[in-house]
Amino acid sequence: MNVKTIELKKSILVRRFIDLPKLFDLLIWERVFFPKIETLSQSDPFESGFIIGRRCTEKRLNKLRGQAQNLVRYLPYSKFQCSESELRVECFGLIDRLTVSGLRKWILDLEVRKFRQRVVCSCWHLGEDESDAMWKVYANQLGVALVSSVGRLATSLKGSYSDGIYSYDPQDYLIAPVHYVNEGNLSRLPEFYKEHPWLLKRKAFQHEREVRISHELPEIAWAMSATGKPINVSPSKLIREIVLSPFNPPWVNNSISSAISMILNSKNLKIPIRLSEHMRGPKTPNPGLFLLEAQKCSWNSRGKAKMEGVDGKSQAQGPTP
Repeated sequence: MNVKTIELKKSILVRRFIDLPKLFDLLIWERVFFPKIETLSQSDPFESGFIIGRRCTEKRLNKLRGQAQNLVRYLPYSKFQCSESELRVECFGLIDRLTVSGLRKWILDLEVRKFRQRVVCSCWHLGEDESDAMWKVYANQLGVALVSSVGRLATSLKGSYSDGIYSYDPQDYLIAPVHYVNEGNLSRLPEFYKEHPWLLKRKAFQHEREVRISHELPEIAWAMSATGKPINVSPSKLIREIVLSPFNPPWVNNSISSAISMILNSKNLKIPIRLSEHMRGPKTPNPGLFLLEAQKCSWNSRGKAKMEGVDGKSQAQGPTP
């Protein structure tokens, strides 16, 4: 297995905000589901949707035709996989009639379709601190945040699929930050991102500060995967700590913490669990005010007890004349 990291130090912290079913699946079955880019495009149509013109530089007509014919398989599966399909025959005839310029455009479009179907990824949030937006969007209630690091992401991967489909070649994984752009500045992209368009997103999503672990599925795994692929990982290596949602009532987080602890104990995993401090109030800078507040609370408690006759002596509502 080969894991390549781009533009990131191993010590950099990352977080993944998830719901409880995904957490339990990770801890019990020791796997993470990597959705296809095509699956992610349901929430963002520009996922691997930027067509970058200079990526195709081939000039020989026969070579371009061969590339275009090989990429036809990534058109709608049921219509173009059968060698006797009328649409497939018509498509190949169109390829034979295209010029060099037309073939380049054809190839660029089909490469985007290929990446959408063959590339799967796991998405993480980059940052030392918690994110209010990420909590509310992905794990507002009954959710947790997994704290990890770039180094942990790399070492936790086992290089195998959990559904029994294996790659005969060593699996390759890429860990890299998402680059946020708009269509108007594609010409100024770093060369690396021109070759990896699934790492490009619009600036409307830059609050996510996303880091992706991406992997291109081999032929047999791609053909048998509808929405993505579960990848085997080591939870103890992946997770530094589990953080409970700051938006849950205490009794909910107590129950969630107990359930997670039971699973961790059954799997002999030593992963700390803590409550998020995101919604903790600020500390008072004046110790005198803190003492006054404490005395006020104490007086209110005694006064309420006297009003209700709890002290067993008096239920008077005013001073004795």
